[in-house]
Amino acid sequence: MDSTRRTARRLLLGLFVPTAPSLAWFISFGALALQLFAAIPANSSSQPRNSQPSLPDRSVLAPGDTSSRGKPANCTDLRTGTPFEVRAQRILGSAMLDSAWVPDSTRDCTGSPHGLARHAVSDGNGGIFVAWTASRRSEPDVLVQRLTSGGSVAEGWSIDATSVADFAGAREYPSLCSDGAGGVFVAWQEHRGAQTSAIYVTRLTGAGTLTQEWPAGGLRVSESGSEQAHPQIMSDGTGGAVLVWLERSGRRLGVRAQRVSASGTRDGAWPAEGAELVVGAPEFQVTLLRTLRLANDELLLVWREESLEAARLLAATVNVSQPPLHALESPRLLATGTMVGPPTMLADGAGALIGWSERGAGNESVRLVRLIAGAAVAPGWPANGAALCAGPVGFDAPAILADGDGGATVAWVDRRLDDDGDIFAQRVAAAGSRHASWPEQGFAVCVASGEQFAPALAPDGNGGAIVTWVDTANQPAGGSLLLAGQSVIRPQLIETSIDPGRVRFTWSVDRKTPATYRAYRIEEGGELRELATLIPDGRGQIAMEDAQAPEGREVGYSLSVSIGEEERFLTPIRVQVPVTPLELALQRAWSPPGSDVIRIEFALPRGPAPRLELIDVAGRRVASRTLAEYLPGQRSAEIRPASGTRTGVYFVRLTQGSRTLSRKVVLVR
Repeated sequence: MDSTRRTARRLLLGLFVPTAPSLAWFISFGALALQLFAAIPANSSSQPRNSQPSLPDRSVLAPGDTSSRGKPANCTDLRTGTPFEVRAQRILGSAMLDSAWVPDSTRDCTGSPHGLARHAVSDGNGGIFVAWTASRRSEPDVLVQRLTSGGSVAEGWSIDATSVADFAGAREYPSLCSDGAGGVFVAWQEHRGAQTSAIYVTRLTGAGTLTQEWPAGGLRVSESGSEQAHPQIMSDGTGGAVLVWLERSGRRLGVRAQRVSASGTRDGAWPAEGAELVVGAPEFQVTLLRTLRLANDELLLVWREESLEAARLLAATVNVSQPPLHALESPRLLATGTMVGPPTMLADGAGALIGWSERGAGNESVRLVRLIAGAAVAPGWPANGAALCAGPVGFDAPAILADGDGGATVAWVDRRLDDDGDIFAQRVAAAGSRHASWPEQGFAVCVASGEQFAPALAPDGNGGAIVTWVDTANQPAGGSLLLAGQSVIRPQLIETSIDPGRVRFTWSVDRKTPATYRAYRIEEGGELRELATLIPDGRGQIAMEDAQAPEGREVGYSLSVSIGEEERFLTPIRVQVPVTPLELALQRAWSPPGSDVIRIEFALPRGPAPRLELIDVAGRRVASRTLAEYLPGQRSAEIRPASGTRTGVYFVRLTQGSRTLSRKVVLVR
């Protein structure tokens, strides 16, 4: 590592790694980090709200500063040493901005532009282990690094980070936990060879080597053979670890768990395929999972289930010291609605704080609840969470900072003023009521023009909070970017293609100034997952394709442009990814006036190539074509009858495998 990059890392980490309270400054920004926060004295609180008043307009947003963009903090990406900028504000406990406060980049940086992806844990010696997904091979790979309290790479570790496996395979979604002996457990999702995605785990020593007895390339945690995704790992308290993941079985998507020993074997008392915790139903699919280790060997699970019309958020606990003998029964229902955003979880003493956004009956809100042992709601808190802000607008991405007294400060992205998104915050007391000095609908941290997103929180050490966020308005206006002293024409999006599980973008780029272009997907927790480095073709175009886009939800993508050590992120693109149809459907067939073709609209599931035919009333086929080139999704196609086909009644027949559908159509020639 060159001296400039090493110095930058020291500046970023130097003051907040040596002790557990100061380690929280770094960890609070990791996507699934430990989040160990210093206590914040609680203020007096108001009575719980029984109503949800209408949202204020811009004229009554005081005391927040509606013109300020926040204050810049110049940071360094821990993965690459690349500089980037976040915006920050200090909110006093009395709900006022501290105009004299100056950000300290050694304490207020987020580790990477959207929070360090994916996970960071203490190494027990003042430093950290950190893991992320990178595309340094032809396929995504999971890399692990250990950094000392001074921000330098620990002895024995490669400055280029360590891969969890030394052979080909598409590895992503890492999760970390300490092994209690100076090393680290690392879990990930992998497509290995021709097999479906599976969950693997390995154990690395403090020196960055594979722990003795562990298999090279990791231990496969389940023998089910079903598609597995999104692992989360935590210590079992006895030197081993417990893993939880999503698993698809046929049309069902549920949750399983497994326990592994310190020596790299599955616990023989647990099922070889993993214990089934949540049984997915065809009408409600588990689409998101969060876990948190509580006291007394309890593991808290919070998961989202979705159907085509609704969503719900549920919670339950399981004892990690014994194998679950059956699926979780009677989970606690936290939220229902047409949409429930990804939950944020934070350990708080013997309990946990859970935050989320939800939409239903024309109203949206940001909510917070405190759960204790057995996933019970803490005394005084509403069963469906305290509403921190509500109205007919969009809210998402809540970040939580515990106050050490059972309450919290929460920040979120708020779209009450425009669709771009602003940063608001609220402070909640131990019983779920709003602090008296804070505005009823939230405090305006930043409502300047442009898009603000990815909020994060850390304590200020004096009863307030430091809020950081990403702001796209720090990009130069107009059609160019200034990078490393050079002007680069801003990439222009020229083509978009969106299919179930697949998103493709094409941009035109500057052909005169050499730059590096990287495409990222914004995960639901707000962190960035690098998809690829894009190489311009001979026409000056770059193309990104995400062949594993999450179906049935809004997904964000970001393009970055870099020259040398400086990288600039463009405004994210958000698209709604459709769901793959479950069965073939012929929805419409007609002959457009003045045309000699028959057109159809149909839903195409995964399966054999479909065939389209036109049949006359005598059962004779007058036209036929294959639709092998069509991908699954909502599609349209046309078929042209042979010359000489007369005006009359015909039947359109659509076949896929053993399923055949037909519709009557009138052809006028």
